Amino acid sequence: MRSSQFNFLALVLLGLTGCGTFHNLKDSPNGPLFLGTGCCYPFGGVTRSGVLAVMGPPCGLSGIMDGNIAITKGEFDSGFQQIGHGIFLTSAGLVAIADVPLSLAGDILTYPIAYARTKEYPWATWWGEKSITILSTPMPPVSEGHNDAN
Repeated sequence: MRSSQFNFLALVLLGLTGCGTFHNLKDSPNGPLFLGTGCCYPFGGVTRSGVLAVMGPPCGLSGIMDGNIAITKGEFDSGFQQIGHGIFLTSAGLVAIADVPLSLAGDILTYPIAYARTKEYPWATWWGEKSITILSTPMPPVSEGHNDAN
């Protein structure tokens, strides 16, 4: 199988597995864990989608109500901004409801990869946030004596 065919097949499979699984596999294996996000772990995708499905619509509706209250007080800019964020969070939560079964299927298919990433096996950590070397390597100091302006 050629590399381009393999890449296309991998993208199709990731597209069918759900957003939670994709974000789980993208995260570093040793990041901070907050509300099911931040690090890669087995069945982390369905956890992420489930948390968003449960928390998204109520928090979004609360933001919409807060925006309406701000508008009635004359704070139009912040009110419309809160309403926009609330609509986005509500719609993301509703999409996550449909994504939960897809993420579960994706987590079952990618369980060996997520497990290997938690154990930091080299073959499973070459992509995602663990592979970003620009953030993990220190920058060389800038010499103060060099000046480009003449």
